[in-house]
Amino acid sequence: MSTLHVLVFPLADLSIGLPLGAVERVLQAAALSPLPGAPSLILGLLVFHGRAIPVGDTRLRFALPPRPLRSADVLILCRGGSRSLALLADGLPELRVYDNDRVFATASLGKLIAHIPGVVPGPDGCVLIHDLDRFMSFSEHDQLEEALRHV
Repeated sequence: MSTLHVLVFPLADLSIGLPLGAVERVLQAAALSPLPGAPSLILGLLVFHGRAIPVGDTRLRFALPPRPLRSADVLILCRGGSRSLALLADGLPELRVYDNDRVFATASLGKLIAHIPGVVPGPDGCVLIHDLDRFMSFSEHDQLEEALRHV
């Protein structure tokens, strides 16, 4: 039986999962530099080991109310497609392993949750498996690339 390794992190009352292969590391939240011209989904830039990494507001992507960055927040440094991106999480993530037959595809639900290809039900609620390649729309991606050209 094949398995899916997922890093699960809290986001308000939700549990969001990222396939472990997309995760580079987990960092304590830090001050961000502004990124003028970036899509509203981008909170700013994190400079990490000389790299300028855009930080995505995961709360906004999941239609949660925005809030200021807190010291208890963490940033999950990920790689999706050709870009590294840090995602804001409300607390420390944990590694979970699921049998693939427990993951339910969400393709039939349409564009509403296009960035969530699967859901894993569990005793403490569902884990929404997030597709980092779909975190931003094509226009948001283009807007981010244009903003990064001026950094």
